[in-house]
Amino acid sequence: MASEFCFTIWGAARLRDSGASATTAAALSAAFLVGMAAGRLAAPRVAARPATVPVACLTAIAGTGIVCLAQDPWPVAVGLAVAGLGIAVLYPITLARLTAAPGLSPSRSAALGALASGTAIIAAPSLLAVVGSAVSLRVGFVLPGVLLVMLLALSRTHRSSPWTVPA
Repeated sequence: MASEFCFTIWGAARLRDSGASATTAAALSAAFLVGMAAGRLAAPRVAARPATVPVACLTAIAGTGIVCLAQDPWPVAVGLAVAGLGIAVLYPITLARLTAAPGLSPSRSAALGALASGTAIIAAPSLLAVVGSAVSLRVGFVLPGVLLVMLLALSRTHRSSPWTVPA
C-alpha cells in the first residue's frame, strides 16, 4: 500500500517536474490508476502462480526506474502505468495470504488487513512529505523501488514463497 500511495500522491507532481502543465499532469497521472486497474483485473488469474510476486515486483521496479529516469512527461506516464500494473497484484495477494493464514479466523484476518491498510494510509503521506522536503521527486521515487526490492528479496529467501496464494 505504501508504494501505491507514493505513486498516487507523487505521480502528478513528478509529471509537472518533467515539464507537463498542471492540466496535462493531472490527466497523465491517471496512467498509474489505469495500470492498477489492469493489474487488479488480472490478479485473480495470476495470483496462485509462484512467480507472480517476483514478476510483479520486477515490473513495478521497471516502471519506477522509468519514472525516475525519464525527462519528458510521456515516458513518465508510461512508467507510472507500468509501475501500477506491477504493484496492483501485491495487495490482493497479501490479503489472500492473510486470510489463508493458519490459526486466524476470517474476522481476525480482515481486521488485521484493515489495520495494515489504515496504517499505510496514515503513514504514507507523512513519510512522503518528509522525503519530499529532503530530496527531489526523481530521487523520491526511489523509495517505492527500495520497498519493492525488499519485497522481491523477501520472496526469494523462501523456497516456498510466503507470497504465493494456495490454489
